[in-house]
Amino acid sequence: MSLTLLAIETCSEACSIALLIDGKVSQLVSNEPRGHADHVLPFVEKLLRQADISLKNLDAIAFTRGPGAFTGVRIGTSVAQGLALSSNLPLIAVSSLAVLAQTSYRHTDLTHCIPALDARMSEVYVGFYQLDNNDCMVELENDQVAPALDIACSNEQNIIAQSDHWQGYGPGWTNYPDQMQQRFSNWKVAYPEGLFFPEALDLLTLAEAQYQDGKLLDPAEAMPVYVRDKVVRG
Repeated sequence: MSLTLLAIETCSEACSIALLIDGKVSQLVSNEPRGHADHVLPFVEKLLRQADISLKNLDAIAFTRGPGAFTGVRIGTSVAQGLALSSNLPLIAVSSLAVLAQTSYRHTDLTHCIPALDARMSEVYVGFYQLDNNDCMVELENDQVAPALDIACSNEQNIIAQSDHWQGYGPGWTNYPDQMQQRFSNWKVAYPEGLFFPEALDLLTLAEAQYQDGKLLDPAEAMPVYVRDKVVRG
């Protein structure tokens, strides 16, 4: 079954929108940290126009539900919800850390990842992910927020043993390298230099799998996931 999906990723400093149609993916990206609200709808309109389709031709709309920057999470959720309600489409909600792990896999081919986003207040949003048989990253522990040195892993020894090649990925590693390396000193972790963010084209990969599994969301039930109660606007 060939799906037509729109993906919206606004949880990090970068904003990206991607469209899957006839097995081909198109993506638009902005690296303007505070410009998400200005880019999301124009990007959506441009991709649909280039593909010569309308929202009603989509099978579903995928969005990153969080965690991430408060404003970005809220923008992505509300835009996806509004578009889905106006076109009577289902939603697919995906963790931004799962998408970041999927982006890591596409760039590095490493099948085990510790994705981390900067949560500010000297904390990181972090998760533990591994590749499944469908080439999709799945979580091994619930996403969490914590100071880097206090990151918890309830089944740590068993998870460590699953791979000799863990990939640290994302601005949580870039912005807190010393603390993250100290926390994971017993893990065999590599991390690339530079800033890397979740991308909408990788959201499409996870969303397509969720669609096939019937994991669809009524737009009225779309909710952002901040992970922590106290949010930092940005």
